[in-house]
Amino acid sequence: MAQHCIFIGYRRTDTGGDAGRIFDRLEGKFGQGRVFKDVDSIPRGVKFRDYVPTIIVQCSVFLALIGPGWIHAQDEDGRRRLDDEEDLVRIEIETALRTPGVQVIPVLVAGASMPKRADLPLSLHPIADINAAQMRRDPDFNVDIGRLIRDLEVGAQTGKVVVDAPEPGSGSAGAWAMITTSLDVADYADFIAHYPGAAELIQAARHKRRLEAWATVDKSDPDAIAAFLREPSFAALEQLAKEAMHRAAEAKQRAFEQALAERRAREAAEAEARREAVEAARRAREEDERKLGPAVVRAADAARAGRPVSERAFPIELPGVANWPNPKMIAIPPGRFMMGAAKGEEGASEDEFPQHEVKIDYGFALGQHTVTFAEWDAASAAGAKLEKPSDQGGRRGNRPVINVSWQDAQAYITWLNDKLGLAGRKDAYRLPSEAEWEYACRAGEVARWHFGNDEKQLGEYAWYASNAGSESQPVGQKEPSRFGLFDMHGNVWEWCEDAWHSSYGEAGRPDDGTAWIGPNSSSRVLRGGSWYVDPRFLRSAIRVDWAPTYRYNDIGFRLARTVSPPNR
Repeated sequence: MAQHCIFIGYRRTDTGGDAGRIFDRLEGKFGQGRVFKDVDSIPRGVKFRDYVPTIIVQCSVFLALIGPGWIHAQDEDGRRRLDDEEDLVRIEIETALRTPGVQVIPVLVAGASMPKRADLPLSLHPIADINAAQMRRDPDFNVDIGRLIRDLEVGAQTGKVVVDAPEPGSGSAGAWAMITTSLDVADYADFIAHYPGAAELIQAARHKRRLEAWATVDKSDPDAIAAFLREPSFAALEQLAKEAMHRAAEAKQRAFEQALAERRAREAAEAEARREAVEAARRAREEDERKLGPAVVRAADAARAGRPVSERAFPIELPGVANWPNPKMIAIPPGRFMMGAAKGEEGASEDEFPQHEVKIDYGFALGQHTVTFAEWDAASAAGAKLEKPSDQGGRRGNRPVINVSWQDAQAYITWLNDKLGLAGRKDAYRLPSEAEWEYACRAGEVARWHFGNDEKQLGEYAWYASNAGSESQPVGQKEPSRFGLFDMHGNVWEWCEDAWHSSYGEAGRPDDGTAWIGPNSSSRVLRGGSWYVDPRFLRSAIRVDWAPTYRYNDIGFRLARTVSPPNR
């Protein structure tokens, strides 16, 4: 007789406890060494795949224990174990099915149902057609194990084990055996409808309620599933819920890890972008300071930040030029304004219309006052090839230089840029554009003058026909504008870079603060009025034109310079 006659195959996570109990009862009946229980009976150091076939061929019966979780058992990666060709349970059953003389008997444990062929790997399909034994837990375990022992004893005599299992349709017990592990709520509803007085009715109703409760659970929320599991459920549903909770927890963990990784990557990218922005700003500032000088950069920063006028000023320094007065420039903040006269403005003329918006998105600076005789004469003494303008009476010094044409102003600017090494650069000194001049003059005011519409206040801010006598006056004697600029109204007309256009409605008008040159440069723009005119010609919107060669005793100019590029 073979050393072993009965082989018990089982899965630890499914029927581990049941297998031990069944083994003890069978070994007690058939004798020590006559029952082989899977891994526990394999000697240490041998290969499972090589050893198991040598045992199975010695056996006459293979008991395949199938519990509620047998068909759904998963490995650590979430894959179904039966789909793995290396799965030990699968290997055992496949070996038993193809070994002549070995009878395979499924044993349904703890209310498990027989798996369907469609749910099994192809190699295990035959087991679905085999009549199964039933092994319930207490209080029915002793009854079922006794029945199985009797069946095995008869098989030992006849050579074929015939399982004594309830036939489908044999009353409520048979019907209940068919659906006891079902996960379809309709099965329990049908059972309740067909067997209203059955002993299994309460259990069927409980299964049905739990399945209905399960249908309302969010399967993606492990906490919701855990809450469901806190109430008892039948084994098949409990196993299904645990597997769902495991999948949901893994999905939640993956989602968390992905969100965490994305957030950290985003934060790292943002930090790197900030670092690069800071580094780019540092390099840009160093370049600006190298080109413009630290004082100019500080003034431009102060203008953009809206800090006091005293912080927006920087000097024009010319070391080595005797008697050079170090005139100041005032950085003007970028912004937008309505250029030209408002409709109905008193004293306005057609060449000041239409009023239109201009956006200046770069930093520029204007002279705090117009260029003086002191500056002009110091330049001439230093070798500048300049005309010597008349001062109309011999008083020069701190008075605005007069009797200078647009071309004379350009000659002075050329000398200054050559002296400072700025020739040809975008940040070189120049005449202001007409738009820059009016924007700086208004300093945010929309009235006729930069201080408002009250003509009685004009004398506080301007030298003009009513208070200047018959000549220009020293610069900086009146009140400055909000931008800290002196004499924007009166004292002397100021040349601008622009060619003359008879109105703002002509084609080609720029709205970005740049000079409007156009095809006709025979006349150039003058702004601001002078000591010679009445209040109407001192308005912020006033504009007149003269030939670029024209000189007169109430015409001068003011310097401009770009101090930061657009959007910086």
